[in-house]
Order: sequence, then structure tokens, then C-alpha cells
Amino acid sequence: MNSQVFLKEPSAELQGQSERRKGYARELLKQALVKARGLGIDLALVVCDAVNTASERTIRGNGGRQIEDFVEPDGNVIRRFWIETGSGQ
Repeated sequence: MNSQVFLKEPSAELQGQSERRKGYARELLKQALVKARGLGIDLALVVCDAVNTASERTIRGNGGRQIEDFVEPDGNVIRRFWIETGSGQ
């Protein structure tokens, strides 16, 4: 089974500067992983731009194990992480 779920982090305009660093993104990813587990997905590939250190912390905080980066044609570097959802346990 090949499933793709795309989540885009809300922009600062929508999120509001005062809502940063409160753990909302970490909880959102956690809940997405729970949903993936419920769909029978054992391993989730989660990515972020290399310059987005906040997203990288969120991914690592949810158990992300970094694999090789991917470089887009325009030179943008994408960090890639595997996260086990626990469905195989």
C-alpha cells in the first residue's frame, strides 16, 4: 500500500506569532501519525525544507529518524525522516 498525506504548516499570518512554540505542530503531527497507524501505515515519510528548523524539531520530537536529503531542481534542500507509527506492534 502506498499512501501519501500532505500537511502544510499554517503560515504565520494564519497562526499568529503569539501561537508559536506552544507545541501545536508537534501535537498535529502526533495525531496525523495516530491516523496513519489506524490506516495500517507502519512507516511514515515526513519531510521539511532544510531551512525550516522549527519543522525539523517537530519531526524529530515525534521520533523522526533522518535519512538522506533530497535536492529539488531549483536547489532547495528537503530533509527527509522516517517515523514508525507503531501499527506493526
